[in-house]
Formats: sequence, C-alpha cells, structure tokens
Amino acid sequence: MYRSCGEPPLSLIDHIDDEAYTTSCMASCIDHDYLDRVWPNKETQSRARCNPRCRLLELPAELRIAIYEYALGEPFQLGVGGFYSKPNTGTPKVFGGDAVNAALQPSLTRVSRQLREESLPLFYRQNRVMLAIHYRKARGEVDEFLHVASRNGAVRANLCNVTIKHRFGILDFKGVIDLDLRNFRILTDLWYSSIPPMIAREVVQIVDKARGEQRKRPDELLVVETLRLLVEALGVSAS
Repeated sequence: MYRSCGEPPLSLIDHIDDEAYTTSCMASCIDHDYLDRVWPNKETQSRARCNPRCRLLELPAELRIAIYEYALGEPFQLGVGGFYSKPNTGTPKVFGGDAVNAALQPSLTRVSRQLREESLPLFYRQNRVMLAIHYRKARGEVDEFLHVASRNGAVRANLCNVTIKHRFGILDFKGVIDLDLRNFRILTDLWYSSIPPMIAREVVQIVDKARGEQRKRPDELLVVETLRLLVEALGVSAS
C-alpha cells in the first residue's frame, strides 16, 4: 500500500514528531491507484464516470476484430421463428431437430456503441440464420426480424447465409432451402423436390432477379426485399 519514502534528510529529523510533517510524508507515500481499486469512494467513482477508459478500444482495429471473433465463439445457427413462447428451454420443435440458438444479439454488443458497431456485423456475418415460416406464429416472428433488419444496416448488410424452413415437406430435409445472399444463389441441388413446380419456378425467378439487380445496383436493402418475397412465396399466410 505504501511506497518507500527513503531516509529523511538530517535537517528534518527534528520535525519527525511534527504532526503536519508526518501527515504530509504519509500522503506522499500512499499508492492512490491501489486505494482507488480497493476502496473506491465517491470521488474516484465520479472520476471514472467522467473519464471512461477501455483499453480494448485503444488496440489496432485488426486486433480488436480478432478478439471479437474469439469472444463470439464458434459459428452456429441463429433460429428465427419459434422462440415466441417464453420462457423457452432447448430448441423449439418448430425447427425439426435442427440445432439452433435464439437470434439474440450477444452481450458484447451492449457494452458500448463502438463495440456494438464493430462486433454486430461480425456476429451476423459468421453465423447462419434459419427462418422458420411454416407456422403462423413463427412467420410473424420472421416478419418482425426482417422489419428490424431493414432498419439496421449492420444486420441487413451481413445477412450472408440464410436457411428457410418452408411449409412444403415439413418433416424431412427437403423442406429446407439454403441461400448464399452475398451472391444470391441457392446452394442445395434438391431443394425443389417437395415444392410444387409453380412455386419452385417463382423461387428461382426471385433469386435470379435479385442477382441481376445486384450487378446493376449493389443495395443492402436488396437482401431484405428478396427474403420478404421468398417468405411470401414459401411461408404460411401471415394472417
């Protein structure tokens, strides 16, 4: 707690019993940083509020991104459409056995505005989002998610990998379409097996049109608009 003061000069030996001198000497030896950590008082707390410091934000951007990747953990599927029942334990049956986590933004994004701006895009870019639209309540949750995405650039610009669990072939893998929305491509070859031909053609037209639009005018909202059209074509009625 105390730093060594060294030997006092001989000229001050006579004052060693002087209360004012002793107080002054002790004050100069106290490790104030240590005291602030162990016994923070109103003054130190007020100073901390007025002068917030975050050493993480002082690091180079490349290093911060690497730290965010480590903090966010391994990529996983974010489920939208099925977590409307609160409280919810485990994966809802709506997702048909697929391992998903609720699409809740991580606590890292709630630390500060800068941390949110830097980590939220990474969160959506590294994880696949599964939209369950084969039940009415699930469809309503997906519609709300797309509404939020349309208003949040960090979300809509980074929805790269999306899986749609649609109303055709609910009980088997054929009821799923995997999409690469960075290039507007359907990834699986047999996605159309359980879908009526007319609906399958509509899905292909929606994706092809979006890919053509992307070449003409890259637009973040194009992802959300395309997903809304696909949800309308493949999902149950919203009302």
